[in-house]
Amino acid sequence: MEATKLPGPSMRLLSCCFALLLCTATLAAAEGEGAPVDRTPIDHLASQIEAMRAGMQIPAVGLAIVSTDEILLARGFGFEDLDTRKSASADTAFRIGSITKAFTGIAALMAQEDGVLDLNDPVRRHLAAPPYANPWEDTHPVTIAQLLELTAGLQDLSMREFDFNAPLTLAQAFALEPASRTVRWKPGLHSVYTNNGAGIAAAVLEKATQRTFEDFVRERLLAPLGMATASLTDDAATRARLATGYAKDGRTPIPYWHILYRPAGAINASAGEMAGFVQLLLNRGRIGDRQLLREDSIDRLETPATTLAAKSGLTFGYGLGVYAHYRRGLLFHGHGGDGDGYHSYFAYNRDAGLGYFVVINVDRRGALRRMTALIETWIAWKRENEIDPVRLRPHPAEFALYYDC
Repeated sequence: MEATKLPGPSMRLLSCCFALLLCTATLAAAEGEGAPVDRTPIDHLASQIEAMRAGMQIPAVGLAIVSTDEILLARGFGFEDLDTRKSASADTAFRIGSITKAFTGIAALMAQEDGVLDLNDPVRRHLAAPPYANPWEDTHPVTIAQLLELTAGLQDLSMREFDFNAPLTLAQAFALEPASRTVRWKPGLHSVYTNNGAGIAAAVLEKATQRTFEDFVRERLLAPLGMATASLTDDAATRARLATGYAKDGRTPIPYWHILYRPAGAINASAGEMAGFVQLLLNRGRIGDRQLLREDSIDRLETPATTLAAKSGLTFGYGLGVYAHYRRGLLFHGHGGDGDGYHSYFAYNRDAGLGYFVVINVDRRGALRRMTALIETWIAWKRENEIDPVRLRPHPAEFALYYDC
């Protein structure tokens, strides 16, 4: 049998350029031939998101753009289900995946503010039999903060755990494959991404608060944020609002994935609901006239403290479910999420006073990255124009060129 020949660099470049031309052409059609020149920047951004969605054949997109005191945009694009052709809206639910870890970090900070735990507590202070094996436990015990910052020395779920697709309690999940939760190096050295940490941290939270993780998050975080229909479980109400997740071809549906540890990646939420969550972080713990979380707790959420690098003064990195990155000179904090058939991201920048949430219902991470690049470039453009509105006035339509192949 003849071996399949992979496309060379020139063909990949040609494909990329074709995608860019398709996106640009779709954008022109979306704008309309005699589009008014006084359209608002947020309208232009929405047009470009729709152009990218159509050009890359993404079934649906959920998008929210917020400022400190206003939801500038919350809407859906495309179709939440290709068979029914039901249009996506701001109320369409998507699986937001590992963005759930930011909710888990906030929940732990709330419990710390309540005085029922301290993030620096060793896990064994709360759990008599911690669900992991740590050869260094006597001298380097795993702490709650290390679990949330992914510095406990744990590797990620085993393939069996990833593939186990049925809802379990935390205790049942811990019993599935205990050997996967062996601390591989001394806790507190460096951060390695894992879903185990959030599950164990939630078990500590349940013990300390005497509440289930789902109840605590629903009552202390989702309800105050107005996320009334957001959920962590697969129920009839969720299914009625949930966009279908699709494989890379954009046509093949993927079954609902019951992630082993719900605190690591199970939340289902809409763009409209996630707008309030982003505003909470943008406003340093305040939502409306209520301080839901102390400002110093928000600082801790965003700042790594348990790695050797952090202890040496490097505070840029992965915090308690929120990490940092730069785009065009602006510091963004946020987190991404992957669930079978979905990719999502949220981020915010306080200098610009803007934040966003975006999600797609197809298994194409690269497509989501292009959208986040577009949105963050738009935020940087807004910030630059506020600093010098005379010198800088690029037309927002130029952002279509940030389709980074």
